Formats: sequence, C-alpha cells, structure tokens
Amino acid sequence: MPNSRATIFVQKRRNSNARKLFLKVAGYFAYCYQKIIQDKVTYSESYVKQHTSSQLEDYLKKRLVHDYLRKRENKLAYQEIISAQISRRFNGLENLLFYSEPEEEFVRNEIERRDKIDILVANLGLSDNWNDVDRESLHFVFECKRLLNTRKSDEYLSDTVKFIQRSYSSFRFPFNGMLGFVEKGTIPVLEIIEDIEKRLSNHTIIKSIKTENKILQFVEIDGFDFCRLSQHQHNSQNSEIEVIHLFFDYSGVIVQ
Repeated sequence: MPNSRATIFVQKRRNSNARKLFLKVAGYFAYCYQKIIQDKVTYSESYVKQHTSSQLEDYLKKRLVHDYLRKRENKLAYQEIISAQISRRFNGLENLLFYSEPEEEFVRNEIERRDKIDILVANLGLSDNWNDVDRESLHFVFECKRLLNTRKSDEYLSDTVKFIQRSYSSFRFPFNGMLGFVEKGTIPVLEIIEDIEKRLSNHTIIKSIKTENKILQFVEIDGFDFCRLSQHQHNSQNSEIEVIHLFFDYSGVIVQ
C-alpha cells in the first residue's frame, strides 16, 4: 500500500508540472493570436478555395503553425513575458516543436485506428521526469474548429467526445487543447462560449464536472479574455481529463 500511495503521489506531481507547462503553451497560442491581430493579417476564403487544396479550417491552423507558432522570435518574446511574470528566467518554450496534422494511433471497439491531430506540440523538455515514457510520446494536443455560429457548437464538441472516448496506443496527458476560430462578427464570442457550456450541460455522451455550478472555468491569460477550462470523466478509464478552450475572434481575419 505505501508503494501504491507513493506511485500516485509521483504521478500527480509529474502531471502537475506538465500541466503548468501546458498552460504556458496555451498562453503562447493566445500570444500568437494577438500577433495575428496586431499584424492585421487577413485570410481570403475565396483564395483558399481557388488556389489551395486545403479546406479553410486546415489552412487557418497551418498558417498559425508555420507563420507564428514556429517562429523563434515569437517564442523568445513570450518567454520574456513569462520570465517577468514569475520573476525568474524561464526557458521552457524556445525548443518546442509545432506540427500540423501528424497521425496518432488509438483503439476503439477493440480495433486499432489512426487519426490526425490538428496541432501537436513536442520536444517539451520533460523527459528527465518521465524517463519511463518514450520521449516521442510526450506531447500536447490541440484540435481546431471553425465557429461560424452557435449551431456549429455541436461540431466543436465532437473533439471533446474523442478526448473522453478514445484509448490511445501511446502515452497521453490528461489535458488537451481546443481552438475555436470564431468567424462572424455578428455573434459575440461570449455568446458562443455560453452556448457551448449549455450544450455540455445537456450532452448525452460527455460527462462534465461542474465547479461552483459552472462547466467552463475562466483561465487567466494576460491580455486575453476568451480562455476557458472544462473537466470531464473519461468513459473507458477511471480518470478525469481537462480541456482548455481558446476562442479566437477571426471575424476580421477571414475575408471573402
């Protein structure tokens, strides 16, 4: 029994350290979104249709990865922000690697399957504390969805359904990220968030855990108001997972 308690303690401590990094990475996503807004970047839907082989959602996440998340100057600038906040030198971002649409193996109904991850974050620098896990298996996962209106919320939640249903062949942290590209300026982002919380409350598959009568908890990210955290019961394991939700207002970014 003592060994069992010690194992649980070590696991919780390791997850806690990884989660702290995960939240900083989520903050970096928000920072890169703010850079897109500052740069007055626009993406033309008609251009994507006529001149690329990508769907708009795929195009948006690839531009986020290649033009912003991977840029060394962005990583270093955000590290300086984190270092100032915690009053000590933080170097946990500059070596991160960002990949768009790698595949991952999972099992459903006793059948091995493969699926693409929208954005995978690797080279986390956690291997010293996780030497019993393959270094390549230590990664963070972020899925992306377009949000044109509240009716799209069901599609947005389809990735949360995946998070709680799947048993992955390799190691997976109990926290995942969701990016929502909110496209129409006529629908406020807060209305989208409220609609998603309502759908989570009544969802027949996703079992959410309420805190202070709320499912979507506010997460503080400097200068960014649309970050929420939800907790859910994993269907096939005696465990809980977390999903961090980042809602990016792309109403002025996506043009015709």
